[in-house]
Amino acid sequence: MSTNAYPVLFSSTLLGATNGTVYTVQSSPTTITLQDLQLKLTNVTAATRTVTIYAVPPSGAPDPSNAVAIEMSIPPYDYVILPVERLAAGGSIQGLASAAASVNISPIGGKLHTP
Repeated sequence: MSTNAYPVLFSSTLLGATNGTVYTVQSSPTTITLQDLQLKLTNVTAATRTVTIYAVPPSGAPDPSNAVAIEMSIPPYDYVILPVERLAAGGSIQGLASAAASVNISPIGGKLHTP
């Protein structure tokens, strides 16, 4: 029987100017997946900022093949919603902004699914 859990995946946080891990899917059980995650990225400054977000598979590295957004512009004091369909156990959400402490990332929706 499959189960779904709706935990608080991570607290809202400001992205840095260098790539960093925001959230890692637990690695046990190995069949768990993160599904239907939506990320809200809010520009908290008076200047346009860009963000790059990755959905990195287990034992992978952030690169264009797993990018959710690459240098996506966010207008001043505005936000975008990015979907992340599925991420396996041990996978991670990583990202960076064009200026440190300028873009807030927070999870909305999403669930951990165990088949």
